[in-house]
Amino acid sequence: MATNTQAILEDIDRTLREAENIRTKTHAYHTRGNAWTDTAPELITETLKDTGDLTRACLMLASAIARYASPNSPFRTQTNAILGTYGSSSDDAREQLSGALRGIRHEYEHGLLNSVTELIHRDVFSDFLEMAHHLAEKGFKDPAAVVAAGVLEQHLRQLAQKHTISLLKDNGENKSTEAINAELAKAGAYDLPTQKEITAKLALRNQAAHAMWDKYELRQVYIFIDWVRFFITKVPA
Repeated sequence: MATNTQAILEDIDRTLREAENIRTKTHAYHTRGNAWTDTAPELITETLKDTGDLTRACLMLASAIARYASPNSPFRTQTNAILGTYGSSSDDAREQLSGALRGIRHEYEHGLLNSVTELIHRDVFSDFLEMAHHLAEKGFKDPAAVVAAGVLEQHLRQLAQKHTISLLKDNGENKSTEAINAELAKAGAYDLPTQKEITAKLALRNQAAHAMWDKYELRQVYIFIDWVRFFITKVPA
């Protein structure tokens, strides 16, 4: 289990425990007697949960759900429905929100939300690669190369986060994409031939970014785009 997933599970567990920490108040009162029916007054005792604690618990649970549920998740929709029905100060809302957050925890624990995130990344990047391909078809090889290179760089950064590799040097500066590439290969994200292929593709990126447009041809840009599409599918982030 990845370290970042473990941290999410621990945060969810803390939130669930805190949501159970609700103080109670005891309220006692006498009923009115009735002389006509010879009914004596009765002492009634009620134990009520503190509304302030319930509000805190409901908002903490809703915040965690918003933080960890995937986009368009039914957990998000259900959270809005729960709060709309019961408000944010009821025990019914607290119990149902706790159930929703436990459902999210289950999905993280079994890797289901990681898969959703990978699909979202892939879909977003595919849109940009389609844009790059369209630019290439129009003869704009240099903008096409820059867009495809941007997809590759961002994918490598997301892979680094997935493998808990820092994007910063010890001095706080950003690591180069090539340095991230080397660390990913060392961490086992992909093999040495893939690392070398990425290095070659980054060379084309540098040529496009630094206006060395006579160093590569349109057909190389098409190959570049197709390879990036293959890579983000083969090694999802």
